[in-house]
Amino acid sequence: MAGYGLTRTQIIAQVLANLGDASNRAGLEVDLETRWLPTVLKRISNQLHLPEQEVVLTDDLLTGEHSITLDETVKKLLSVRLKNGANSKPIPIVSPTSFDRSDYAIIEGGTSTGAPGKCARFGETLEFSPIADDDYSIEYRCTTDLITPAADGAVCVVPGIDDIIIAKLTAYAYAQLGQYPERAAWWEGQGRELLQGHDSDMGGGPPLMRPYRIGQTVTTEEDRCLI
Repeated sequence: MAGYGLTRTQIIAQVLANLGDASNRAGLEVDLETRWLPTVLKRISNQLHLPEQEVVLTDDLLTGEHSITLDETVKKLLSVRLKNGANSKPIPIVSPTSFDRSDYAIIEGGTSTGAPGKCARFGETLEFSPIADDDYSIEYRCTTDLITPAADGAVCVVPGIDDIIIAKLTAYAYAQLGQYPERAAWWEGQGRELLQGHDSDMGGGPPLMRPYRIGQTVTTEEDRCLI
């Protein structure tokens, strides 16, 4: 297989070679680069928990507010802290159901204020309780999507990740072309084993899902952990 540190151009070339006769379809290379590779990277991000995906981001919770909008690249929220010099402290993350049950008055226009004491994630929003009585700096540690590489840049310095990308992108391309037996053979033969082996090496857990409020519609396939 390919190893790691390949450029986007090299990855696409390897996938085209894997596809054989199917690679003759007009526009296939463009689809692989611009549409299918970003989708595959997002799905791999959903299924693995890599140290290289962990980042620390900050935002301001303003007076009178009780929520911030998370960066669009955030996958799994790992921890949240109130940044205040020597008085910095962790903010407990509770489940959306627990937050809705105990803090419904806040969502419906309650008036209880103070320093943020707990929070819950609802889609791309992080809500706090109580309502902020001052401006607060919020720091959150999270995992993010793997970044789609530039054509002349390395994908990601993660041993084995290129093999996984190539296997998954080859299988995904076969599925998009309607060649399901080939897709199944490629994925079951190489891709799944690579992915599971890498996840085991990294100590990964189950697929990472985004929490949504009850009744909220999940509109895109990328919001689900699919092969």
